[in-house]
Amino acid sequence: MVAIAVVCCASALVGGASASTGEPHVADGSFRVKSDYKATSTGGAELSWGTYSGTVVGTAIDTGSSVVRANGSFSGYGTELCDPCAIAGKAGAFIATYRYSGSGTTYAGTETFTRGFGKLAGLSGGGKFAGTVSSNAQRYAYSYRL
Repeated sequence: MVAIAVVCCASALVGGASASTGEPHVADGSFRVKSDYKATSTGGAELSWGTYSGTVVGTAIDTGSSVVRANGSFSGYGTELCDPCAIAGKAGAFIATYRYSGSGTTYAGTETFTRGFGKLAGLSGGGKFAGTVSSNAQRYAYSYRL
């Protein structure tokens, strides 16, 4: 996953996060990448956008950095902005950070929610995601608090 600094900052002006409360909840579903750009075939700057379905529903923009090695392994990290987004029917937006690594066409990573807006204000938590690049099949399983 990955987010655009200009979009990120504009969204930050809309509202702030508050302290999270309550019991953790589980969110799971899939993510489909709609567009993916890498500065070079060996990595560098990365920009992608895609759509969530499942407990999380919405459109995410990811920006970050990636490295592709000669042995076929790869890794990356970045920031994600999901806006508009809903989690378990609560509408708003969120910002998260992520890291991933893989080899060949499969990868796995983690995502951490860093800020929520609207009815997602106070969002915290995160979890794991994994996918297969060749089939554009990604799954996520997050634990979150609102």
